[in-house]
Amino acid sequence: MLNVLVKVLGSRIAPELMRDLAQREISPRIVRNGQIIQLSHVADGMFEWFSSLNGGIPTVNCSEHGGRSQDGDLATVVCGPNGEELTPYFRRREAQPCSNTAQFSYPVLVTVTASASGSSIIIIQREARHVGAVAFIDSQTIWCGKADELPEEHECFRAAVEAACRKSRCSGCTHVHFAKQWEHDDRDAQS
Repeated sequence: MLNVLVKVLGSRIAPELMRDLAQREISPRIVRNGQIIQLSHVADGMFEWFSSLNGGIPTVNCSEHGGRSQDGDLATVVCGPNGEELTPYFRRREAQPCSNTAQFSYPVLVTVTASASGSSIIIIQREARHVGAVAFIDSQTIWCGKADELPEEHECFRAAVEAACRKSRCSGCTHVHFAKQWEHDDRDAQS
């Protein structure tokens, strides 16, 4: 599932924002260099943005997930707009088979979804935006087709496509296939 998070830099949140969050029963999550706030879903693909969030950075929140299962052989990995590995903010040590294995939150990111055979690949760029009182995710398909037909202009996504194909063949997958490693594994969150 995709949703919009807002990253507020610094260890303190302004009183006006704290008041707005309390009224909406939203609790910020402390992360390195700031706090993350999950916006409330208000309509299909739209999330509530309020003025005290101005200065915050809207980000797309999505996960690496999937693998070979009884429900199908699809998997999604997450990468940067140039196909680079990204660092997740959360990894499950003991994930359920084929569930979310890592969570990513970036202003712009790309999802690569693949079938086990590689016959069906879709690469989608997603960008978090806000206009007035609404935040949303702008999604644009970069390419879709077969893994062995990836055009040269999208070669930067080759490693992510290969990782998504591997993950889709990974029976009951419970681990991350495409992400930068954290400097210290002790930052991994408990499931």
